[in-house]
Amino acid sequence: MVDRLGKLGVIDDKYNVTISTSFPALNDIVGCTTFILWNKLPIMDMRPIQTPENVSRLFDLIRPKDDMFIPTFYSVLQNTLWQRLRVENSELFADITSEKIAKFAKKTIATLKCSGMNLMKILDLNELP
Repeated sequence: MVDRLGKLGVIDDKYNVTISTSFPALNDIVGCTTFILWNKLPIMDMRPIQTPENVSRLFDLIRPKDDMFIPTFYSVLQNTLWQRLRVENSELFADITSEKIAKFAKKTIATLKCSGMNLMKILDLNELP
């Protein structure tokens, strides 16, 4: 939220009464937001899927406050996978460059695009090139 529209601009006092009484929209709140109209979502296939190495979908890890919101979560997360990988040696952190991470990410994304899935991964530093 930014503020009321009328507070986002100034007009000379001699016009203030006229503009304020003629345009009630000047009391509208100005801002930017995103809505998901859960009652307007298309029918989606939310059944469990086979995943590489039985990795969990983020969607399956959510516990909604009410079951009516399940399709809403699926509309956002869909079949995005999540996997935590162990980091064996924390000393490897000192040897990481953004270039190495970028190469690793490109390779991972390219592999997953072929399978039509998204994957969120906590990087296993031993996999970095």
